[in-house]
Amino acid sequence: MEKCETNSKTGEKLDPNSGPRVEKDSQNMTPENVLDAMAHSSRQMNKALQQAWDTRPENEPELEDQLLSILAASQKLEREIKGIIERQNQENSLE
Repeated sequence: MEKCETNSKTGEKLDPNSGPRVEKDSQNMTPENVLDAMAHSSRQMNKALQQAWDTRPENEPELEDQLLSILAASQKLEREIKGIIERQNQENSLE
């Protein structure tokens, strides 16, 4: 018999099989899928960082410097991901 833990605050038994379920994506994770997901995430991150820049408080040069540094690193990451995807597409077209 499986031992159930109890919630220290409520005393309720915690069933290890209860809670939200995560359904497996039907798509297999290929290198192309991973790169596409990374490209999508980096675009969203850059969009959010641009919005943070657009709504930054005035007269806070230290914050501006930090945000500019983060923006630059994020944009560089996006360019690198795009470059990897382009090289991979070129290699695949040669096969």
